[in-house]
Amino acid sequence: MQMNETLEQIRHALRVLSPVLLFAAAVVTITILMVTDAISFDGRRGPDPERMLSRLQDELALSDEQVQQMRPILEEQMATRRSLFQEVEGRGDRSAMREKMIRLRQEADRQLESILTPEQLEAFREMRRQKMRGRRNAMGG
Repeated sequence: MQMNETLEQIRHALRVLSPVLLFAAAVVTITILMVTDAISFDGRRGPDPERMLSRLQDELALSDEQVQQMRPILEEQMATRRSLFQEVEGRGDRSAMREKMIRLRQEADRQLESILTPEQLEAFREMRRQKMRGRRNAMGG
């Protein structure tokens, strides 16, 4: 009889803890996705500016002049991202870093958008929307 009571207590605990465990798993998954997105294939943190430029050039049909104007913006963004990662490394203030990263990306996007033609701007914003939808889908949202 005591074994049945113990099993019932375990079942009850699992029912109560399931939402908590599910939430914790979601938080861990989101964190992992954010970190893996921030680390490029060559081990450096942040996207590679040349790879980003190449992708933008292909998808937006950028002129050589636009590429030259965008390069320093993307390079500065990457340097700032690296600096932010180094600031929080080991100290764990990820929330503050995330907010800074969002502001950094928004500012870089504003600068990049000022270089684009209206048609390119529309395509660029659609690229961003698709990227955000992809992230939400990857996170189960």
